[in-house]
Amino acid sequence: GEAGVGKSTLLRQLAPEVRLRAGALVRGRCLEADVRPPYGAWADIISALHQTGVVPPRAGGRAWRELPRIVPELGAAPDGGVEPSAANKYVLVDEIVEYLRAAAAAHPVVVVLDDMQWADAATWDTLEHLLPLVTQDRLLVCLTIRAEDLTGDVAERRGRLVRDERFHEIPLERLTPADVTQWVEGVFQGQTIGRAAVDFLYEHSEGNPLLVAQLLRTL
Repeated sequence: GEAGVGKSTLLRQLAPEVRLRAGALVRGRCLEADVRPPYGAWADIISALHQTGVVPPRAGGRAWRELPRIVPELGAAPDGGVEPSAANKYVLVDEIVEYLRAAAAAHPVVVVLDDMQWADAATWDTLEHLLPLVTQDRLLVCLTIRAEDLTGDVAERRGRLVRDERFHEIPLERLTPADVTQWVEGVFQGQTIGRAAVDFLYEHSEGNPLLVAQLLRTL
């Protein structure tokens, strides 16, 4: 859906259901910037899971070899470096997958990759590497993508995801006038709202939920 239509808000509604099942919902956000940290969204996710303490030490007490490059809490980065070499990128991606599967073995995990239209190539590559390997794991991966930016490489990457039989998409549209009326009446606890007020909100927001909310707060 477009910016402000409620993609991230909708996914946040999963949080109570996940907690009810003793699970964890973790979020990684891709940034709109000319210089983006590689694996940035996955670093957020691994760091959030690390804070929960659910991932046990690796078998044999082995240290993570490449993960500390993007999540310093997991140890010292090898050679003090931040960016892995081309050969070590495969090790890093494998360790990201191993960490997620270990977390999912402990309890259900919902991974939210927010604003994937701004994701770097490394973040997409990691996702594509992960999906074929998590056939039986208690792992749900959710992406949000702005419809207006679904072009070029983003459209190509999404096209690859669509081929997975587990893929499901929820397109979010703008609210209709009837939707806005129902929402506003809910905000005012069922009071009848004048038609002029609803028309004003719809005219100036064009049904975009974020703009409706901002207008209500301003008014």
